[in-house]
Amino acid sequence: MTRLLVTLLAAVLTATTVLAQFSYDNPTYFPSACKKQGQIAVIYAEGPSKYTSLIYQNLVAAGLPAANMSFFPVTTYLKDVTSNVPLSQVGKAGAFIGMRWTTQQKLNSLSAAQIATQLESDCTQIMTYTGKAPKYIFLPRDQVDETSYNAVKAQGYVPVAYNLDSLDYTFNGTDNATCINGVQTAYIATLGQLTAGSAYWIALQRDLIQCTVDSAATVYTTIKNYGYTWVDIGTCLGDTSPYKTSCTASGASAPPPASAAASSGASATKAPSASPSATTAGGAAAATGTAAAKPGAAAPARFSWSVYATLAIAVIIAAVVRL
Repeated sequence: MTRLLVTLLAAVLTATTVLAQFSYDNPTYFPSACKKQGQIAVIYAEGPSKYTSLIYQNLVAAGLPAANMSFFPVTTYLKDVTSNVPLSQVGKAGAFIGMRWTTQQKLNSLSAAQIATQLESDCTQIMTYTGKAPKYIFLPRDQVDETSYNAVKAQGYVPVAYNLDSLDYTFNGTDNATCINGVQTAYIATLGQLTAGSAYWIALQRDLIQCTVDSAATVYTTIKNYGYTWVDIGTCLGDTSPYKTSCTASGASAPPPASAAASSGASATKAPSASPSATTAGGAAAATGTAAAKPGAAAPARFSWSVYATLAIAVIIAAVVRL
């Protein structure tokens, strides 16, 4: 019995160490799932482009309120009207606006001061076209380390990840039917592993390709059919102040604009970046059909994983001592 308890103690200590380590897949650093059961947020990154407004139109036609959509624009092409006009349209319509790290600078090659300057510039550009100062940011997996992560956090931003990849970029250039079937299959392969409406998700799509436009309505229907409610990223993460008040580091969080709040109830070559499949970045846990499909989700008492691990260790030690 003593040997078993010691083994369990070692396992808990190992798990605690892993949870404390910096990683893109660690939800302590990168939230990758909604906090409320049955919710899903879909992040549209890599845009804006001419496809951004088309995605918005297709989703509205399918029945999704603008306030439930989340767009994470990159500023690389915002001087082009084919990019900034669609962004302005969705922003003013009430869509949630985040930010994707620029494709013109490699994040982990910059100093903290350079990162701060770049973030302020990007935020200011996005705010110019949307009237919103982004707080949530999507960082490229292959460019972020703990140092650059901390530099981003120091400016008041919240990096987010995902646990469901639509793989829409893999169907770019295919015919309409192949695109729609492929993207829908990616969703079904993940959502279908668990009881309908029982899990917690953040999905990744790219508003830079025709396939994302073509499959938008089908994605919305598929999500509904599997018992999930599509919400914006702020609602997904339980944040009632999902914007900054300004683009500087001192800009505190602000509640969503009135227009969004009112309706919430209802790269240099501009190529989409490839991402791990839906079974990575937290999706692997989901595919197993276990509760681990909810990475980073808070327990009812809102304790962190580290608190539970500490309590478990204390219980095991007490048991060992009594022996």
